[in-house]
Amino acid sequence: MPMSTLRITDRHIKFFRRLFVCREDRYALQWCREASTGYRAVEEAITDEIIARHLRGGLTSAATAPSPAPRSGWRLISTVWTSPRC
Repeated sequence: MPMSTLRITDRHIKFFRRLFVCREDRYALQWCREASTGYRAVEEAITDEIIARHLRGGLTSAATAPSPAPRSGWRLISTVWTSPRC
């Protein structure tokens, strides 16, 4: 079954949020440009729709580490089962 057709329920989203989302106020999205990829910070709350799209493989997101200290980085939680879209 292709990832885009998976039925993601509220239960899946809550489970993912509980396991991986440490901060609700920011997240990162992957960008692609030709052969280059990276992540950009999004300074807003992560929504259930973003999590559902991530779980379906429609985008790749990353959750921040719990500490807002300058040394905090990103934790990549990738659920993409297909080739990157770049």
